[in-house]
Amino acid sequence: MREYVYDFHQFTASSSAVETELNEAQLRAVIVKEYHRLEKGLALPSPRVGFGRFVVNALFNLVPRYETRFGAAAVTEEARAALHQYRASPWCASDLAGRIDAFLQATPAETLPAAGAMSVRRDAIRKSSMVDFAAFAESRYSVRDFTGEQVPPAAIREAVSIAMKSPRVCNRGTTRCHAAFDPAVRARALALQNGNAGFGDLAGAVLVITSSRHGFTDFGERNQCWVDGGLFAMSLNYALHAAGYGTCMLNWSALSSRDRALRHALGISEDEAIITMMAVGVMKEAFQVAISPRERVEHVFHILDGDIPDLSEGSIAPIASGP
Repeated sequence: MREYVYDFHQFTASSSAVETELNEAQLRAVIVKEYHRLEKGLALPSPRVGFGRFVVNALFNLVPRYETRFGAAAVTEEARAALHQYRASPWCASDLAGRIDAFLQATPAETLPAAGAMSVRRDAIRKSSMVDFAAFAESRYSVRDFTGEQVPPAAIREAVSIAMKSPRVCNRGTTRCHAAFDPAVRARALALQNGNAGFGDLAGAVLVITSSRHGFTDFGERNQCWVDGGLFAMSLNYALHAAGYGTCMLNWSALSSRDRALRHALGISEDEAIITMMAVGVMKEAFQVAISPRERVEHVFHILDGDIPDLSEGSIAPIASGP
């Protein structure tokens, strides 16, 4: 119960689920969530005319509110760019057109970043994806035997840049990667993680993946940080594998006391949920890895066809209470 109360406190203190006066990060996330709704609508095969009316009205309020408090920023420019493209589309309702024009009169579309939706070709995607991904994925192992050489910060930065393309809820960028290169800082981080004994000291970098709860807006999203952070962590793992580095995921299944200790040791903000850690290193010419057999695909893959039991409300007997 103590651990669940800790999680509840962390979420309510950092998300905007119970806040009325949002801080800069929370307000930025709300704006991204709203303008991304326009982007998703513009990417549909046949949007209805006038879709996004409530989103447009919300942005009319949110963007000036942000700029009044924090000044113009990338997020407000992106929102205006999405509004520009929505206004230029055949799906913009006539009664909204004039209001959008008035709102955007000081920001010509050519001065804004890319946002909204764009056209892509299937053959272009296929050309970029012509790799043997099965062989690539099969060649990735958790490496626990490094040379001890430091991994260049530029290599981690490039991998993080690639991993930022990971799917994320409503395009809200909540994930963070804290990288420790200094041996003393690496040791400080690894001392609080159970599972790196015998090899952690040979890693050339230690990464801590987090997700900021400032980006989440209601209690339905209370677990989303682990989804977004997990997707980012796997993409980062593959990006480092593609760059020729060995990696080992270091789980962060920690009690609140240890969670607090890591935050204190590394200066990680209270709003960030610690998702996982990762040891990264230069691989030796030859080394041992755990085979780690996987389940048969039949155990994992389940086709939802045919007779599926009806689990809707009222279709199952209520659970009896009392002895």
